[in-house]
Amino acid sequence: MARYRLSDEERAQRKAENVARILAGRPNPTGHVGSEKLWRKLAESALMEKAGRTGDPDLDMFGLSAQCTLGEIKAAYRRLMKELHPDLGGDVELAKAANAAYDRLRVRFS
Repeated sequence: MARYRLSDEERAQRKAENVARILAGRPNPTGHVGSEKLWRKLAESALMEKAGRTGDPDLDMFGLSAQCTLGEIKAAYRRLMKELHPDLGGDVELAKAANAAYDRLRVRFS
């Protein structure tokens, strides 16, 4: 049985179909144990993309994309700190984590 290579367009189309299947909540169509790891990785990346997550915990904390600006980071930080600030009834540990994440992002994006 001869195997053939998928073109880039066919590969992109299959990935899009699999992502749609994942987002619809349907399981792995192949059922092969070996493909389970790949399927889980694809599902995780599709769900992260749908949720707008980047995989970067600092950006995800503020709900930002990788293409954000320093101004957007600052605005998101202020919005989050209004909820988390200990003087306003927020959690001290989460406020410290948000502050540290903001400092890292400010250095990286400036």
